[in-house]
Amino acid sequence: MKDGYGREIEYLRLSVTPRCNLRCIYCAPEGCSKPDELLSDSDIVHIGRAAAKAGIRYIKITGGEPLMRSGCAGIIRRLKSVCGIDEVTLTTNGTLLPQYAEEIIAAGTDRVNISLDTADASQYAAITGFDMLGNVEKGIDMLCGADIPVRLNCVLLGGINDNSFYGLLKFPETKKIDLRFIELMPVGHGREFSFMSSDTVYNAISRIYPLYPSEYSGNGPAVYFESSRLTGRIGFISAISHRFCKSCNRLRITADGTLKPCLSMSCGTDLKPYLSDEDELYKLLKKAVHNKPLMHCFGSCSDEAETAAMNTIGG
Repeated sequence: MKDGYGREIEYLRLSVTPRCNLRCIYCAPEGCSKPDELLSDSDIVHIGRAAAKAGIRYIKITGGEPLMRSGCAGIIRRLKSVCGIDEVTLTTNGTLLPQYAEEIIAAGTDRVNISLDTADASQYAAITGFDMLGNVEKGIDMLCGADIPVRLNCVLLGGINDNSFYGLLKFPETKKIDLRFIELMPVGHGREFSFMSSDTVYNAISRIYPLYPSEYSGNGPAVYFESSRLTGRIGFISAISHRFCKSCNRLRITADGTLKPCLSMSCGTDLKPYLSDEDELYKLLKKAVHNKPLMHCFGSCSDEAETAAMNTIGG
């Protein structure tokens, strides 16, 4: 389904919990309060069916940390059975993968994105509040061993992980893993940190590994590059320095059922009163697509700008 600006909207980020077991300094350093009433498993499947009818082909399960929700693998399995949905993928911090990897693999998860801002154990603990890097690396090995596509997402934190991103290159060096660098978005606690452009990282990496544009595009805003000296790809998600709104293809739904057409804006539609009526959900999704804004409002003083913590709006 096309929005008012001709963009094909086919990607839904669907949060299943705002809870997280980490305390990342740019997301939820104070921890997570008790979540409001969450969508039930059946609610999520109803939304998935309505979304497919509205033209959504790709669903990303997010959080918080989605593996903290009991039965997350079951949700993935049920969404995989929805006619019209081509892919169901997962974004996780990776710390619970040693416990749940087998379940999400068996559920048919098409790909796993893992948030990992550094490969240095002490710095990882400083950023996340916990010494759990070993869990993440074990989870990565489990997924790769099962031939599940893996993407690593590194958020660029000016003055914090400026140089430590070099350590993450060990993953695409030896494994078919995509390593993506994401410009920090000024949402919630993200406003408290210095901006670091993805161009800085691109220039630094290209001095070590000659990069050339990849034909691979993925299903989202990342721009990918390859190198003859790397097994995996390098990607950049540059929402600030290279605003990609003209090609945005997504909607978001929070864990408590708020439909958001843009991450940067606080406005949204409460879906909870309509969860038993898939036709009405379809109409609301269609309306959200039609009213999707032309571009984000990051860096502006708009009254509509999102102020909530990233974990509560699905990342």
